[in-house]
Amino acid sequence: MVRIISLLLCLVLLAGGACANELELVEDGSFIAKNSPWQAIGADEAGQFSGDGWDGPGCGRLWRGDRGEAFWSQEIKEFDPSARYRLTGYVRVEEPASAYLGVEITGKDGTPAYRGAMMQVSPADGWVMLEHIFPGAEAKEVKLLAGGTFVGGMFWDAIELRRVESEAEAIARRLQALWDEHGRVYTGLIIDARGLRMQRGMSPRVYAKDGREVYGTAHVSADVLLERGIAGYSRSLDEAVLHPLLSVSPEFPYTLGLILPALEVIGPTRSSVVISNEGADQIQRWTQVYDFLSEGRVIFVID
Repeated sequence: MVRIISLLLCLVLLAGGACANELELVEDGSFIAKNSPWQAIGADEAGQFSGDGWDGPGCGRLWRGDRGEAFWSQEIKEFDPSARYRLTGYVRVEEPASAYLGVEITGKDGTPAYRGAMMQVSPADGWVMLEHIFPGAEAKEVKLLAGGTFVGGMFWDAIELRRVESEAEAIARRLQALWDEHGRVYTGLIIDARGLRMQRGMSPRVYAKDGREVYGTAHVSADVLLERGIAGYSRSLDEAVLHPLLSVSPEFPYTLGLILPALEVIGPTRSSVVISNEGADQIQRWTQVYDFLSEGRVIFVID
């Protein structure tokens, strides 16, 4: 029952995390919509410009007759204070200018804060990318600003604001792809050796009935051996299936152990086991999906 609950939790997390990085927060980032949400501030002229876009036939143009500040502005409607964001956009100019791409975050007390990237650009640069990664914050209002200090024309295109994946979201996305392809992903091996008087050891091994060494120190990287050893031990199966050693990351509580019974215990220290040939074949097959052996994710359930 514990294993079923754990698996259901993981499936919920996978479903929730797999698409968390897909949300695009900027509307009409290439300035091609008929009813564009962009508003111009400080420009003598502003509008859609046909031709010579960075990623298409159009872009957004700001124009000033004398040198000064002007911006495109758009309200960001969905903003998570606990997330991190990556803002990118492309700019080109007709005269040397100072370009700015960022956000104005107005706090609950009405005080604005600005986060963004500024760059000196010239006509010879052509299209130049600006990028800024920043944390979210509690906000009453968030506005995106694309503009700067310039004279003549300033053109913007392909502006995007996306959440930056957390480690848990990145793991969920990768695991979801493996689940879709293989139906499941085992994150570790659980050998049930109860009733065989197995003892803890410094170098336990797992052998197939036909003599193959399925697991031992040769299968684990030196860094893993130094960090956490070759295996873990548990007194119950319910405890083993939730063992932190089987978790793919501390940031993502996904565990699914491949459970196999030990047929016998061998060796002078009684710390190694023999499993069936069929079980050994299963291990070989599933480590092609995710190599839990090289990370030492092996649990022995003992008396």
